[in-house]
Amino acid sequence: MNLKHIMQYTINKHIIKVQIEGKKSFGKPIVLSELDDNLIKNTSWNEKGFSILPFLNKEKFEELFLGLRKLVINNLANIGIPVEPNFKLEDYHKVIRTDLLHTNFLNEIKLFSANAFPLSIRLIEEKISEYCKIPLTCKNPLTGHKVFHIRVVRPQSNDNNPLHRDVWIDRLRNAVNIYLPLAGSNELSSLCVVPNSHLWLESEIERTMEGALVNGRPFTVPAVTDTVKPLDIKRPSPKLNEVLIFSPYLIHGGAVNLNPDKTRFSLEMRFWRV
Repeated sequence: MNLKHIMQYTINKHIIKVQIEGKKSFGKPIVLSELDDNLIKNTSWNEKGFSILPFLNKEKFEELFLGLRKLVINNLANIGIPVEPNFKLEDYHKVIRTDLLHTNFLNEIKLFSANAFPLSIRLIEEKISEYCKIPLTCKNPLTGHKVFHIRVVRPQSNDNNPLHRDVWIDRLRNAVNIYLPLAGSNELSSLCVVPNSHLWLESEIERTMEGALVNGRPFTVPAVTDTVKPLDIKRPSPKLNEVLIFSPYLIHGGAVNLNPDKTRFSLEMRFWRV
């Protein structure tokens, strides 16, 4: 049926309301993570679906951070926004003052090839393989591409994506995800997850069928519009040089940046079995 619906949920006692438009439906009585390749099944955190773990040594993390920051600065210059050498990522919204400029910047950084990664990508693959206890690669078996994403969520904005499961897009199934904070990520802005929801039946979740309009913005990923079970949304909030590893079968997203004056930057990647 057609939908124009106000989705309301609570994050750390903050009530969030979003308007979602699209065709909606409950799914089939199946658990996708049990049908697919559950890459976290050998971990101690399989039941909750996520964990925060140490990432790299201090020197390698500094190299990674500075390299990603340079990517951001170079792409700001590409849209005609040069910044000072001491530019802080969390001050992004102070130099990008319009939605149009922000959209232009997002188009610049939409997707990066692993060739642009500041470190050997194998170093990251080995770390996540160690935590999941199986050999992993960031090469998507369906597309053949190795990529990474830099996510940007301005304060008090509609930049964040809706609550969703990545695996409602077929090419993102059979994977495991990471969220690595780079700037402005804390208990008011970090990625949100619903613990244990990777084990929920599809028939327990109502969602849009082919993407959604969320507060007037189009998203390719379907959006959650209702659930049979309560949405117990958590913000795990990893610190710098800690990584949030999570199942893409979890309901996650909806991560409104409630900071008054800090943009949130994060690195996000996906991994598959070798």
